[in-house]
Amino acid sequence: MRKGCEEAKAERERRSEALLKQTEQEREKVVSECRELRAFLEEKEQVLLGRLEQLQREVTRRRDEALERLLDQMAQLDKLLQQSQDGGTAAADSAVTAFCL
Repeated sequence: MRKGCEEAKAERERRSEALLKQTEQEREKVVSECRELRAFLEEKEQVLLGRLEQLQREVTRRRDEALERLLDQMAQLDKLLQQSQDGGTAAADSAVTAFCL
C-alpha cells in the first residue's frame, strides 16, 4: 500500500510539472504574440502618420494657392476700382461689375 501511495504521489508530481511546463510555454507564446502585435501596430502607426503628414502638406499647399489667387483677385479689383474712381470710365465700371459677378 505504501508503494501505491508513493507511486500516486510521484504521478501527481509528474502531472503537476507537466502542467507547469505547459503553462510556461503558453506564457511565452502570449508574450511573443504581444511583442509581434506591438511591432505590427508601431509599423501601422508610422504608415498612418506618414499619410497624415502628406495630407497636411497637400492641404497647406492648396490653401496657399487659394490665398494667392484671392490676393491676386483683390489686387486686380483694387486696380479696377482705382481706374473707375480716377477716370470714371464706363469700361472700368463695367469691368468692376463683371469682376464682382
